[in-house]
Amino acid sequence: MKYSKRKKRYSKLRLATLIFAAVILVLSLVLIILACMGVFDRSKPLTDGLYQHLAVEQEHFEALGQGLELLGVGRFSGLYVEDGSMDTVNDVLMIQIKNNGDQDLRLARLTLTYSDGDAEFEITNLPAGKTAVVLEKKRRDYADERHLSVKLTDVVKFDDNMDVFSDRYEITGLNGALNAKNISASNIDGDVYVYYKYISGDMLYGGITFRAKIIGGIKAGELKQISAGHFNPENCIILAVTSEG
Repeated sequence: MKYSKRKKRYSKLRLATLIFAAVILVLSLVLIILACMGVFDRSKPLTDGLYQHLAVEQEHFEALGQGLELLGVGRFSGLYVEDGSMDTVNDVLMIQIKNNGDQDLRLARLTLTYSDGDAEFEITNLPAGKTAVVLEKKRRDYADERHLSVKLTDVVKFDDNMDVFSDRYEITGLNGALNAKNISASNIDGDVYVYYKYISGDMLYGGITFRAKIIGGIKAGELKQISAGHFNPENCIILAVTSEG
């Protein structure tokens, strides 16, 4: 009787072990399939499909002052970058704005007035000579109606143009991270900030500028890896590096 009970317990234990092994095998196969599909592929750019459709529906070429020019107004479908959410949007109102001045732009706010209200845009860190696609701050849909007026506000230029200080820093990008090395002979004691934006060809995407922070500086010759959740080497450009202290 005791032997029979032990045999039954052994059979149940063996069955449970076989079921557990089968489950692990199935999960492993699922993960392999998903990896092949690119779901967990960290080498795949985080912003694949930054935009699916970009169209300048109305060309304006309006001088806004301060060296800025409104090149056009149109519609954008793709990832909404302006608040960092990376939500997928369709036919959001966008503008193309160019900095024709000699100074890099730190900040500008722009309002387009329509018959049913205003559309608001904000652009940061636009280098001299560059053009950016900027999406409407409240995700307003594009409409065929031309705007009634345009107003440029809160324009701030950099006193000294942005710099990556390539003689001091060597910065390389990964998906979601940055490697920053101090290649100078001196310690950098204060916090270091790396500023980056999305780009395609010569066009910058989004008014927003992302920032990664290196706390506590970098010693001479030291390399630090820092989190930069929106960065990927396929679609991003490093615009500036600054340090405190």
